[in-house]
Amino acid sequence: MLYKIMKKKYVAKNAWCIYSLFAVILLPFQTKAVTTPVQSTRGLFLEDKVVTIHVRDVSLDEILLLINKQTSISFGYQEGVIDRERKFSLDVSGVTVEEALRTLFRDSNYDFEYKDERILIVLKSSKSQQTNTPQGRTVKGIVRDQSGTPLPGATVLLKGTTIGVATDINGGYHLQVPQGDQVLVFSLVGMKTREIPYKGQSEINVMMEEDVTEVDEVVVTGYSVRKVSEMTGAAQQFDGKEVSNNMVNGDILSALKGHTTGLQISGSDGNPARNNSLLLRGVGTLYDSKQYPLIVIDGIVTDFTNISGVVAANDIEKITVLKDAASSAIYGSRAAMGVIVITTKKGQKNKLTTSVDMKFGLSVQNFGGLRYMTSEELLDYGKMSLANWWNGNKSLQAKYPDRDRFLRDTLSSLSQNFDLSRTTDWRDLQYQHGVTKSVGVNISGGSERASYYLSYNYFDEKGTKIDNKLTRNFLKLRMDYDVTSFLTLGVNLSGTFSRYESPNSGSFEDYHPWLSPYDENGKLKKSISQWRKFAMYNVDLVNPLMDNRYNSSISRNDNLMGSFSGTLRPFDWMSFTSVNTYTRIYSNTNNYQDSRTYSGNYSNNKFSNGILDISDARDNSFLTSNILRMEYRFGDHDVSGLLGQEYYERHSRSSDLSMYDQSVVCERNVGGFSKVGKKIQSSYVPGGSESESGSFSIFAEANYNYRGKYMASLSFRTDASTNFGKDNRYGKFYSISGAWLVSSEKFMQKQKALSFLKLRLSYGTSGKEAGIDYLNYTLYAIGKDYEDYYREHPLYPSSYPAVINQLGNDQLTWETAYTFDLGMDMGFLNDRIRLNTDYYRRRNSDLIMSVATAAGIGVGAQYRNVGEMLNQGVELTLNTHTLKSIDFNWYTTFTFSYNKNKLTKLYDGYFVDGEGRTFYEGDNIDMLKKVKVDGVDKETGKPIYERVNEDGSIEYVNTLTAATSGNGELSYQDIGLKRAPYYGGFTNTFQYKNFELYVHMTYSFGYKAYSYLKTSYTDGTAWLYNNMYKVPSGLKIWKEPGDDADIPMVNSDPSYTQNLYGTTSFGYINSGHVRISKIRLAYNFPEKWLRQMRIQNLALSFTCDNVGVITSRNFIGADPENLGDWPAPRRYVFGLNFTF
Repeated sequence: MLYKIMKKKYVAKNAWCIYSLFAVILLPFQTKAVTTPVQSTRGLFLEDKVVTIHVRDVSLDEILLLINKQTSISFGYQEGVIDRERKFSLDVSGVTVEEALRTLFRDSNYDFEYKDERILIVLKSSKSQQTNTPQGRTVKGIVRDQSGTPLPGATVLLKGTTIGVATDINGGYHLQVPQGDQVLVFSLVGMKTREIPYKGQSEINVMMEEDVTEVDEVVVTGYSVRKVSEMTGAAQQFDGKEVSNNMVNGDILSALKGHTTGLQISGSDGNPARNNSLLLRGVGTLYDSKQYPLIVIDGIVTDFTNISGVVAANDIEKITVLKDAASSAIYGSRAAMGVIVITTKKGQKNKLTTSVDMKFGLSVQNFGGLRYMTSEELLDYGKMSLANWWNGNKSLQAKYPDRDRFLRDTLSSLSQNFDLSRTTDWRDLQYQHGVTKSVGVNISGGSERASYYLSYNYFDEKGTKIDNKLTRNFLKLRMDYDVTSFLTLGVNLSGTFSRYESPNSGSFEDYHPWLSPYDENGKLKKSISQWRKFAMYNVDLVNPLMDNRYNSSISRNDNLMGSFSGTLRPFDWMSFTSVNTYTRIYSNTNNYQDSRTYSGNYSNNKFSNGILDISDARDNSFLTSNILRMEYRFGDHDVSGLLGQEYYERHSRSSDLSMYDQSVVCERNVGGFSKVGKKIQSSYVPGGSESESGSFSIFAEANYNYRGKYMASLSFRTDASTNFGKDNRYGKFYSISGAWLVSSEKFMQKQKALSFLKLRLSYGTSGKEAGIDYLNYTLYAIGKDYEDYYREHPLYPSSYPAVINQLGNDQLTWETAYTFDLGMDMGFLNDRIRLNTDYYRRRNSDLIMSVATAAGIGVGAQYRNVGEMLNQGVELTLNTHTLKSIDFNWYTTFTFSYNKNKLTKLYDGYFVDGEGRTFYEGDNIDMLKKVKVDGVDKETGKPIYERVNEDGSIEYVNTLTAATSGNGELSYQDIGLKRAPYYGGFTNTFQYKNFELYVHMTYSFGYKAYSYLKTSYTDGTAWLYNNMYKVPSGLKIWKEPGDDADIPMVNSDPSYTQNLYGTTSFGYINSGHVRISKIRLAYNFPEKWLRQMRIQNLALSFTCDNVGVITSRNFIGADPENLGDWPAPRRYVFGLNFTF
């Protein structure tokens, strides 16, 4: 795809007011742009341009591309004029472009013409033919690009002839057309050719689209910009417009799900403020849960773990995912988990553009067919559980010979205090229809020497749970100014301000159905009496509908970034850029419980008279980056490279404070409370932390390209970090890669089916810094967590002793990833079919593990570099232009990723995970080790556990204790993976005239997830505390001997335990699925309708997100990607965007 500034469309409620304000601010730039004359003389255009070219037997396109690289001159030619089979040779040194072209066409029937700073290649005979065209009708019009900008130099040709003209500087044309039906062919290098039937129209205006097969797409890797054909590494790039169109909630990177191979995006739910988690090419570390890739914004290395709330989707120009060492090794110690590069928009000189975008969405909660029990259904479930208790307990039978009497007596307090014929749908009270709104406006432009981009974006989402609301405001200003022809100064400022408000009363959708939030007069109760453990409980339940009027949790997140840059170009082949960036990340959480509410004063808070919990965190960082770039061409050789240095420092502070005894009603700040601490925890002491860290880096890259066929790249980086001991602070990382464009070889020219073939190979290293600062130091902490009854003693107040909470290790060093990647890029049938494949093998070495220490040291563990793991996999992307015609086009994209993990080296050969399971060398880090449950005993109704004996034999027992006692962890077997090894997406795009239908699906296979829903039915006492989901039709609970059941017997006996929760396989279900992720219908208004209103383009769209999920027959739950209590809703979004 041609790399240029793509204009996004935004809208605001007061768009015209904002536009007017921006216009006043930027008027000096535009005034200069209008009054500066444009120089376009032939002498300036050609006579100072010289070339050196030595090629034999190549296509004309290749020679024109070489001239373009050396002079930046653009070429165009009429469709059908160039014989693509013909080969040319050119051997010139230091001659002008005009002389080179004369030499090139000396013995051919080609000629060239100057048209508005372009050179058009024409047939020598076409000049006379154009002047001798038979008199007929005249057609005129204007040719524009998708943004509405006129296209000078485009060719307008009568199909099957050499009769044609080129458009003028304003994109206009006039053409004499002979009698009879004709077809006009519009063509321009870098644009898709269009054929339009001519049947006597006097005017035909045309909009042309970029042609991704004709001009190389440019990949932005942060430090450099490379053409796709010259890339030697594994990378994927996405246009900002795609991201903006696909984003329907607050999480930007969720728009890439199913589009990016190797990148797993998971964790979405109904929470508006929740960001998806990112994992690129598998787990790569042991001690640190932070597996996310490095985020780079406009070439600036950042500390962000996600870009939601950092960058507005409408401000994004490109997103590039760097996967292998060839692409990411230059980022060194922070690139072991890959790199995501964000490039934001900037203005275009001499061109004022205003874009407006608006979206409005409605969210409907999706429960996957699950519903809670009514009062009658829950009571029947409880009676079944009580009956099983009585059936198996002789003491109860002796006390209550009549089972029905036992049931009546046990449930008497329940029936006496509640109307069991009524049901409150608590879920209906907790959920609502969510609403999403986003508006934005940007203005870009400039003069001959300056460019600017200014934008404001607003996002607002009211979640599908009541009283959940997220708002975000984005501001951005980017300016560049050419002080001289060799010096450019720039400023890039951005600020995002987020606020998320949620209830402070927790979830209440599973309250007992016989409870009600209203009294007999229809007014809200202050609290709700509850029945637990067969009796009325002495502590009431919070009435969330009452408490939510006053109580809430408010989280604020502000991100500020400011970069100032200068670029010096002393020579055409050399530039030096210095960028200095300051970043401030601020977060604050305010949890407030009002003194007027039950939860803020009574409940478990023992008359606290209001509670306030505040946490505050601030990160300030500074980065200076200095890079020298060079590029030099000589003959068939192209050599480029860079040499850079970076210095980074970060200062972090955090604090937390709790207060109670509210002195000012409604005041949720420190001044509204009189006492520090917690009434229910006398030992409480305010906490906080402060840390500083820094690094220094030197890096270099060298690239070589021979005739566009053979490419090689080398990179090196050394980092020094304060997070390691002085003897191990320096890490050295490198990469080497190469590519061969096989399709440009002579032996491939006569081959028709395979239009493109490139082979890629890379190997290199990248690092991972210690995720927890000061691992090399022994740290102490005040032992404030212990109850201290003498804290406030008037004579002998105690002091908290200092205890060691971390034993330092000054021998710690970098975790290092060694990555091998073999890739192949293929194109078939003139690139209507494109296939990209990669095989990778990544070995993560020197992994940091927590290792047990000797008992005499006094600290149980220490971090050491002792682990190693291997990830290997395959990635595939298939793009097709399935159907192609003037009015109808069908495009498809299919992505596939596979990853396999293996632990290859561990301290003492094993490690214990957070769940207490032991992993050994050879295991998969994603392996689920659980005690297998093989169904339900038909006679007893008890679960059947597998016990694995030391000789490997399997014994079937009826208790978890019998399965696990005396055999270590042998019974904890591999039952599958917790993360999908197979995943990807499938996209279909249908275009008919001005309509576009987009259908996107994602899939994940080969993994299991834990379903609390299934295991909840095995707990015979669960119904005593809360409501339960109605048992799905596919499950059967054991009731009597002989039953072939899925769920064991339910028993309310408090001493009867089945232990079927997370330690066994019972609750883990196959969660493989195919999701219809998105369906979007869009309409682009015809250009001729918009011209009268001076609008460049206008589009309407309707999107349905999270349409539906196809799961396995045995799946139980609302959503296979989120088996928790708040699955992602279905969203319906209307969009309007326009540019003028």
